[in-house]
Amino acid sequence: MLNLKDITIRNTKEFIEEAINAADSFGFSNLDNILNKLPSKRLKAANKVIHANPREKNFLKTVRKLATKNTQKTKEHILGYSINKNKESESTFTLNVAGTNNPISEATIIATAYTLLDNIGIPDTTVHINSLGTHESFTRYIRDLTKYLKKISKDTPLQVRADLAISPLRAYARLCNNNKDLAKGCPQAIDYLNDDGRSHLWGLLEYLEGARIPYVLDNTVTGSGDFFEHTMFEIWDDKKDNLIAYGGRHNVLSRKAFNKNIPITTLSIDINGNVNKFKQIKEDKNPTFYFAQLGNNAKKLGLKVLRDLHNAGIKVKHTITHKELTKQMSNPLAKQVPFVIIIGQKEALTDSVIVRDTATHKQKVVPTKQLVRYLKKLQR
Repeated sequence: MLNLKDITIRNTKEFIEEAINAADSFGFSNLDNILNKLPSKRLKAANKVIHANPREKNFLKTVRKLATKNTQKTKEHILGYSINKNKESESTFTLNVAGTNNPISEATIIATAYTLLDNIGIPDTTVHINSLGTHESFTRYIRDLTKYLKKISKDTPLQVRADLAISPLRAYARLCNNNKDLAKGCPQAIDYLNDDGRSHLWGLLEYLEGARIPYVLDNTVTGSGDFFEHTMFEIWDDKKDNLIAYGGRHNVLSRKAFNKNIPITTLSIDINGNVNKFKQIKEDKNPTFYFAQLGNNAKKLGLKVLRDLHNAGIKVKHTITHKELTKQMSNPLAKQVPFVIIIGQKEALTDSVIVRDTATHKQKVVPTKQLVRYLKKLQR
């Protein structure tokens, strides 16, 4: 949990303002406002799902919202944030990306949280990542994990043995918390990944490296197979050895709980503060810059560019989760802004961007190290 006393923010209100500001820079809007524009459909009763950690139950709230709106049928990517009061003195700030299976979803969410934490006085954080892979690899992993946990059951706490009857991953999660040395001998999910699983995981890691975000592979980051597939992640404060953020890709949850196929990735930050109401950030109706990219290498560099521009106070509109450049450039904002920032394959290799004047079509190649200074001149 994020303790507000440990950071430069004075109160919950200031944290929420910083969180929304960071989310806005990376393309997120208020999730409820996005979903209110979509037609609702009556949802059937939810199927029972098993959680490995109590915190996983929080993800059901968002998935239920998305399922009632038939978001699995929309072709648009949904990037939304939400803020919920959990207890009298606890709240959760959540980032969600729905509508795409590309690991850019996880990378965008992690980059947003990493940037936010750095801005509020927690600069030394590391992302811990694990992957359960696809259904095929997950099934093989669970089979061997169950065998191993039964083999060492005499040495495990009573509650771990009780959990094993319900869920091997719940038992493993508890064992990781109670006896990390014993848990080290358990099978590791990453070792069971098939080609699809490895491709998804390596794609995420490449995005994080491009964005200069430190990470480690950690098989103790775990969750229920009823909730997660592919990647799971946690963000830790290295100095205080404190878990601050957690999440992952949980497409399987919508299928298990609501019989809906909704690609979705979520990250949550629990804070020790009470949030009843929060002020909406005013959308910039006349933005100066729009960012577009082409290719995975461009996305990697793009995440770093977005971080740099946010830290410099330069607002940029974009749809970084989309692949097609034509779809990005057909966005109404791309035609209304004075300048478009473009990263193509060549620019990604030379660590530069193209800045194009939409009125005159004149453009200039600018090294990313000089981009902030150059854009600030254009804003004058």
